[in-house]
Amino acid sequence: MKKLVIKTIFITVLAILIVCTTVMSAICVFNPRTIAKMFDNFGNYEASQYFYVRQYEKTKEIGDLIVLIDNAYEKQDENKLTRYVLALIMHKDFKAYCQDQNSKLSIGQMTTEEYYAGLYAELLMVTKTFDSALTFAKSYVVKSDGSINAGYTKFNPFRVLVDSSAQLLISQKQTIKQELHGFFEVITDSIELGYMQEDLNKLN
Repeated sequence: MKKLVIKTIFITVLAILIVCTTVMSAICVFNPRTIAKMFDNFGNYEASQYFYVRQYEKTKEIGDLIVLIDNAYEKQDENKLTRYVLALIMHKDFKAYCQDQNSKLSIGQMTTEEYYAGLYAELLMVTKTFDSALTFAKSYVVKSDGSINAGYTKFNPFRVLVDSSAQLLISQKQTIKQELHGFFEVITDSIELGYMQEDLNKLN
C-alpha cells in the first residue's frame, strides 16, 4: 500500500513537471517576451536580453525592438544598443513610429528621430570610432550628394560630436570644423545657421 502511494505521488509530480516544462517551452517559442520579463524581474539581464532578442527576431515588430532597446539602455549595454538602435533607425516602420511619437511633443522639443540619431552617434563614439560617428552625424544633416537631408536641426547628432569636443583630439576638432564650414554652403535657414555658428564658437 505504501509503495503504491509513493508511486502515485511520483507519477503525479512527474506529470506536473512534464506539463510545466511543456508550457514553459511553448511560452519560450510563442511568447519569449513573457520569459524575458520574468528574468528581468529576477535581475538576470543576460537571460532577459536573450529572450527580448528572440521576441524581436520572431516578430520583427518595432514595438518589440523598442522594448529590447529600453532594456539594454537601462543596463547600459553599449554593444547591444549600438546594434539595435541602428536596426531601429533602419526599420521600415521607424518613420511612422517617429511621426506618432512626435505628435505628442511640444514645439521645440527634441524629436524622436533626433533622440535616436543622437544616441547612435554617442554609441559610435564609444563602441566604434570617431570617423564612423562623424560619417553618421554628417549623413543626418546632408545627403551623400551634398544636398540637405534633415538639416542642422536643434538636436541633430552632429551637435553630439561638438558637445564631446573636450574629449577629442585637435585633429578631430579640425575635421568637425571643416564639415561645419561645408554645411554653410548648402544650409540657408537662419535658425540652423545660428546653431552652426554656436557650434563653431564652441570649437574655437
